[in-house]
Amino acid sequence: QIYLQILNYSKMKLMKILCSIALIAIVLTSCVSTKKYRALEQEQVLLRQKLNEAKLANEKTLKAAVDEKADFVEQIRVIEAAKSDLEMEVATLKKEKEDLEIRINTLIYDQENQSSTMAAEFKRLNEELTAKEQELMSKQGAVEIAQSELEIAQKALAAKEKLNAELATSLQEREKRVNELEAAIQAQESKSKALKDRLAKALLGFNESDLTVEQRNGKVYISLSQELLFASGSATINTNGKAALAKLAEVMIKNPDIDITIEGHTDNVPFRGRGDIKDNWDLSVLRSTAIVRELIKNGVAPKQILASGRGEHFPIAENSTKEGRAKNRRSEIILSPKLDELYDIIKQ
Repeated sequence: QIYLQILNYSKMKLMKILCSIALIAIVLTSCVSTKKYRALEQEQVLLRQKLNEAKLANEKTLKAAVDEKADFVEQIRVIEAAKSDLEMEVATLKKEKEDLEIRINTLIYDQENQSSTMAAEFKRLNEELTAKEQELMSKQGAVEIAQSELEIAQKALAAKEKLNAELATSLQEREKRVNELEAAIQAQESKSKALKDRLAKALLGFNESDLTVEQRNGKVYISLSQELLFASGSATINTNGKAALAKLAEVMIKNPDIDITIEGHTDNVPFRGRGDIKDNWDLSVLRSTAIVRELIKNGVAPKQILASGRGEHFPIAENSTKEGRAKNRRSEIILSPKLDELYDIIKQ
């Protein structure tokens, strides 16, 4: 029962870790936003913590198992010693029995010539023989019990050694999985940094106040001001904006394994409806799709790009000042490396 409890406890620990890994897989399969990417990293950290906790628990279990194994070994030694002593006693009793039988046979042979004293001696020896036989039977029973206890202890020791080996193997497999996941995440971070560096190099000729490139949460964020791309209230890209997007397209074409999200943003000043553009939502979406068309025109694969408009609802500065509103009137291009390798590790 003790070994079954230990095995059940280990299985429960493994189930908790596998559930955590399954949860991370669910989060990763829907990881297309900064918030979900952060959740992935947090889940990865939690997975690592749970692994360490499981490792400590397994090490404690292994230590307890080793101590219990030592107890079994000591019990086996004691039982084997007792068995050896009992076997020696049995051999001695057998020898004494043989001696008594010889003496009895001698007395029987000389019975007719023996005195009453010899008859009493015969009776005493016969009674002693009977007692020795009973003692011998008792000792033989004790030897059988000792042998049974020895076999039980040996089986328990074998079960404990098997459980220890299974626990050690399970811990090694979990450590390998987490190390692979960490290596994949680090590789994605390196790819994002290299992409960010290439983009920054390609855009060196543009004003930093109009165009910035940042790496956050494993993704690359390119922010382009309204002044660089569009006239006020317009969704038509100007000459400078086309030049900047052409430079960006050159880098994107060389990285077909990234997802590209275009987000249009405005300030909170209500848009005065003009033509088909009714409000800030329309303006942000139309600007986003205009950027998409320009990137596709410059060779970027359409299947890589997602267009969206967020209106004035995701400001990066206060709309109470002229400078803050200028910062909020922007278009963002978000480059996300694909996470297929991470998915493969989670599915293993």
